[in-house]
Amino acid sequence: MKFKILAIAIVIILIVSGLLVAPYGNNNTQKSQSPSSLSFKNISYPTYVYQSQNFNIYINETSGFTNYSVNAFFGVQNNSDNTVPSDYYKNSSNPDFVIPIVAPNTTENIYVYVEATAFNGNSKESAYTNFSINVSQPVHLNATLTNTASAPAYNITVNFLVNGITVKTSMIGKINAKSNYTASVIVPRAELPPGRDLLTISTNNPNIGVPKGVYFYNGHPPNYDWIYYIAAVTVAFAIFLIVISGRRNTVKVPKWKRAGKKTSKSTKNTK
Repeated sequence: MKFKILAIAIVIILIVSGLLVAPYGNNNTQKSQSPSSLSFKNISYPTYVYQSQNFNIYINETSGFTNYSVNAFFGVQNNSDNTVPSDYYKNSSNPDFVIPIVAPNTTENIYVYVEATAFNGNSKESAYTNFSINVSQPVHLNATLTNTASAPAYNITVNFLVNGITVKTSMIGKINAKSNYTASVIVPRAELPPGRDLLTISTNNPNIGVPKGVYFYNGHPPNYDWIYYIAAVTVAFAIFLIVISGRRNTVKVPKWKRAGKKTSKSTKNTK
């Protein structure tokens, strides 16, 4: 009887131990499969935008969590047109977020602060970041393309290169045979090198004729009027030196000599 009681007690202990150990092992497995902490997998935003431009900020949080959210705050010096929101909040089961923004109509910086949150089980994880986006004046670049073929051209990629570097790409669906098409893009001024720049065009279709490269000036062209002012001042100063030099070369009779001549003349008259 004592042995039966002992055996039953041992079985109960083993069962209870098994119930306690099994969940612990499952928790370890779940933790090893889930990320240790929340972070930003990727944040994509333009460094430069032009005034009143529509653009997006892409935020990708690390996967493996639940109940994702993004809270973004924006700061600008002048928001008279009320295009930039003061804050943005969105909750989603997806770790990917797209924040649409309209740039202000003034040249300045947009300051952005982003807080991302998600849940790892019952634990809330957070990640933070901040950055700025420069808003500058728009620069319009145009190019007239010619389809030299006797058939229409489709899906033309037009590359706008400044000083040999592609700054913007435009897609054209169709250009009719033996026809012209004007491609236009807008580039933030701050994205272009200041001074004299060379604009060239290239396409993915050899039948599309492109214009020759043209030079343009990014920023305020230099004012060379000061050169003429300096030249005028230099000429006037040279004339002044010549006049002064001529006066110095003129021999003047000393006063005592002039006085002596007058005395001798008066003596002769007395005789």
